[in-house]
Amino acid sequence: MTSFVDQLRSELVAAAAREQARTRPRLALPPLRPLALATAGLALTALLVIAIAGGLSSDRAVDERPVKPPAPEGRDLFDGTLFPGERYRTRNFAPALSFVVTDDNWLAQETESSNVLALSRVVRGRPERGGRWPTLVFQRIDEVYDPGVRGREAARTPAPADFHAWFAQHPDLRVSRTQPVTVAGVSGVSFGMQVRFTRPAHSDPFCRENFRRTCTWLAPTLSLFDGMRLRFIQLRTEPEPLLIFTVVLPPRRLDALNAVAAPVLDSLRIVDIP
Repeated sequence: MTSFVDQLRSELVAAAAREQARTRPRLALPPLRPLALATAGLALTALLVIAIAGGLSSDRAVDERPVKPPAPEGRDLFDGTLFPGERYRTRNFAPALSFVVTDDNWLAQETESSNVLALSRVVRGRPERGGRWPTLVFQRIDEVYDPGVRGREAARTPAPADFHAWFAQHPDLRVSRTQPVTVAGVSGVSFGMQVRFTRPAHSDPFCRENFRRTCTWLAPTLSLFDGMRLRFIQLRTEPEPLLIFTVVLPPRRLDALNAVAAPVLDSLRIVDIP
């Protein structure tokens, strides 16, 4: 900028000298230094405007990457006791969920999984023994075991679109009629179910080894004791429906579990629904 001002000053001095040599009347010129500096300032402003305009009209590719949906609000959910009034958000479960519990008797489990989340009720400071925890479960199931095919691996088959119809045809289950329901703004159906079998279609060895009880293995991620009562909600999400259910032993406790689970479901928010 200094060389530009010096050059402009020299030109103005030369012009003034030529003007003084003439005999005709001439206009009064402003002082040379202020005029030179003002002209230089205008030139600099023009250069800045041109540079900015050039940047705005450059050929750089526009970033057209899709904007990721906002994460559900709240604190990240980890295994352990939940605090009442605090909104929690899942980290891996799909679709992302957030919810609030109303007392300190809830314990979160399976929070690292992308397809199952279990919220169990704590009884007098600790869960019940024998795998009979009253539990609220959020689950996606992409495979089930066909009860008509022997051998678990051979029985693997894609999960049905209508779980109520599939459960109703399973020999180890007794299923009620459906009722329409809406949870977190998503429509679906609700129905009751009880597990009843003499010999399960597919026995789960984990139950026998750990609880000394016989379970029917309905899917790779769903195994149930004989006598259990459940309340199912199937929400219409893609690619698989979102299943929400309460499960408890003994069966008479299901109504009490549904009552304390209702505020959790009322607070539920589902983010990035496919």
